[in-house]
Amino acid sequence: MFKWAVLTAFVVGMAAVLAVETLDLDHLMSDEAQPGEIEAAVSEQDAGCEDAKPEPLSLRLDGSGHAWGTLQTKAGEIRVVVDTGASMTSLSSEDARRLGLVPHDPKRKRARFQTANGVVIGELDRLLNVRLGHLCVYTLDVAVMPPGALSGSLLGMDFMRKMRKVEVGRGRVVISQ
Repeated sequence: MFKWAVLTAFVVGMAAVLAVETLDLDHLMSDEAQPGEIEAAVSEQDAGCEDAKPEPLSLRLDGSGHAWGTLQTKAGEIRVVVDTGASMTSLSSEDARRLGLVPHDPKRKRARFQTANGVVIGELDRLLNVRLGHLCVYTLDVAVMPPGALSGSLLGMDFMRKMRKVEVGRGRVVISQ
């Protein structure tokens, strides 16, 4: 079972964004961020996560070992692979648009990412009031990939680290907040 989980994480991770070469998210998300960069301050009242439920979210693994979920913001929703092998949530440019982000913003900070298809330059942004099922986080830093770099969007460990517990086993991914 452990070998299967490791193999699944590796395979999914190979198709995902595996490493971030140059990220300065601490500065980007700090009060020192320049105008046009990501705004950091969000109050809980404005975020809209007040009705998040404490019970675990259980997602079934499909035949290829992937867990799929629906990621929602106030602007829209997309289908994502819940990817424990991806360090950062990565959005296709099409999905970023569906969630209210504007791809190719010249003011946005860029970073280099290693993907299964090679190195790509992505844009860093932040989503607010992000839901996966009944789970909710106030903010989620994301990488917006250029067109064609991702066939679908990936919910990475940056989301999972905000949760209390993530378990993979028995054909399911169970996430507790």
